[in-house]
Amino acid sequence: MRASIIDAMDIHGGKGICMGPSNYLARGYQGAPIAITVEGANILTRSLIIYGQGAIRCHPYILAELEAANEENSDKALTDFDHALFGHIGFSISNISRSLWCSFTGARFLPTPYNDQTKHYYQLLSRFSSNLAMLSDIAMIVLGADLKEKNVSLHG
Repeated sequence: MRASIIDAMDIHGGKGICMGPSNYLARGYQGAPIAITVEGANILTRSLIIYGQGAIRCHPYILAELEAANEENSDKALTDFDHALFGHIGFSISNISRSLWCSFTGARFLPTPYNDQTKHYYQLLSRFSSNLAMLSDIAMIVLGADLKEKNVSLHG
């Protein structure tokens, strides 16, 4: 849209820049940056909501913790929650250790499925995945259940 309106302004020349009732381009030209900014915010908000929901579903312990918290039988809830919580703590320590190790070593010691020119890219992918897992754990610890809500309020 922005490219089209700029081309239209170029074709109309001076008439395109003079505001008035017969200028049908000026308002579109003024609105083009707003449409881009708003759509960018919508895409970002949608992506962050998906991230928040995905973090809960893909994490090996978060969903189990939530299900244990909603369990009606208090003894079963406590046992399930303790199991999930201690698993989560161990998983987080593992993520932190792996992320730090990969960052300090550049992930050079990680095994890869191929030993060719793609080896370094597989190692970098593992390094960045470890960093994302660690940062996701930190975000969930800091924001907790507000992860999705905070993302929407920051960008919505």
